[in-house]
Amino acid sequence: MNTDLGKPGLVWLPCQEVMYVECVRALLPVAATAPVGSVVRFESDHCTLAAKRNAAVASLLATPTLKWLLMVDSDMVPPPDVLQRLQRHGEAIVGAVCFQRKPPYAACVHPKGDQRLVLGAGLAEVEAVGTGCLYIRRRAVEGWPHPWFMADKDDVREDIYFCHTARTLGWRVYVDTGCVVGHVHPMAVTDQWPARGLPRAEVAA
Repeated sequence: MNTDLGKPGLVWLPCQEVMYVECVRALLPVAATAPVGSVVRFESDHCTLAAKRNAAVASLLATPTLKWLLMVDSDMVPPPDVLQRLQRHGEAIVGAVCFQRKPPYAACVHPKGDQRLVLGAGLAEVEAVGTGCLYIRRRAVEGWPHPWFMADKDDVREDIYFCHTARTLGWRVYVDTGCVVGHVHPMAVTDQWPARGLPRAEVAA
């Protein structure tokens, strides 16, 4: 049972200078249905994703009345009840299913061993889950050494670092395989993409 149900928390949106309209529309009901006293923060002060995520945890821990953190990246399209769906499991660290926005569009989930994840199969314990849409209870990060998130030399995989640290400290990491969050990716339509058999224009000499 999650004793944090109905208690205020922090909805944290790591974002850049602009956001897609589709994402804003999806996030509005998420913020509107958060318990009274919750804080919604659009984070654009820090440059890297790891820094934005570390700022989220620091802000959570600096405010004793906030009991949980829901981190949703600004290019995600979550269902309106994503907070309630992730909270209801009663676990300290639960992520939604997010997908890479570039080929091969893989799910951002690292299963345990030879585990095979099936969408819609409920809650599953995993090695790591992407942080594009992640729910963290306050007690899970209290007492952790800073930083909570650390990227590799290519400035990615901060989610792997977080999940590895969590498991090292005795916490379990879960993914809700029935909670799928869209990942928006703009694409320019040209004569090269998508392939559709259009005749090539002749260029005058």
